[in-house]
Amino acid sequence: MSKKFGLGKGIDSLIKDYKISSNYEILDININEIKESPFQPRKVITEESIKELVDSIKENGLVEPLVVRKKDSYYELIAGHRRLKALQILQKNTAKVYVIEVSDEEAARIALIENIQRKDLNPIELAYSISKIINDFKITHEELAKGLGKSRVFVTNNLRLLTLGEKTINAILEEKITESHGRLLLEVDSIKEREKILDKVIEKNLTVKELEKRIKKLKNNQNKKENKINKNDIYKQYEKKLKIIFKQPVKIKGKKIEIYYSNESELNQILNILNINTITTKI
Repeated sequence: MSKKFGLGKGIDSLIKDYKISSNYEILDININEIKESPFQPRKVITEESIKELVDSIKENGLVEPLVVRKKDSYYELIAGHRRLKALQILQKNTAKVYVIEVSDEEAARIALIENIQRKDLNPIELAYSISKIINDFKITHEELAKGLGKSRVFVTNNLRLLTLGEKTINAILEEKITESHGRLLLEVDSIKEREKILDKVIEKNLTVKELEKRIKKLKNNQNKKENKINKNDIYKQYEKKLKIIFKQPVKIKGKKIEIYYSNESELNQILNILNINTITTKI
């Protein structure tokens, strides 16, 4: 038997920004009728990570119903991924659900908002979900940020994590390193160098501060190397100009300029250019 209710505070906070009916339907349905949404941000859930939720449902029942929408022959889960997993662990047959009518884009945004509010969503899952919404619905960073009640910087910074490379992304997904580690590794341009540092972070269990020092040292060394390369390039340009002037090979070494000649005639030519009188010896 179904009932009609005005939106409760929890659900209202999720969908108040969308043009959705202020009523929803609440049902008890068979868990087997619920299927995951393609827009669900969460990809990895372990029993250990939801043990507290499982214990709570065992003790108090499902306090907050799942949020679903009706599809052809099943219900698509919009919000409550962890709660559904907990019910399955407890081998429950039915679940209390809110049935609402929303579009694909609204369903995707609600799923993302619900997970962001709970603050335990893996940052890579969040980034993938943001990317999927932007690409699937052809919306801008600004438009999505407005729909999420976040800043454009929030959207852009999360998307940057997806440029880390597969190995680093998987390390964050598997919680071998934190999001803060990942954001620091973004400062390393070379993926090869980034992965070498990643291996050290995991091997030595480096803290964020320790990683920050390591990256700072790497950058300083790179700057010194770049400065040295730039200095050598400048010296080569000077050598070419001096060669034109003296018509002889010229090398700049440290604080010395060496001009090469093959015979006395070439030496005299160099001296004339320098306005130095030649010295003759009397026998």
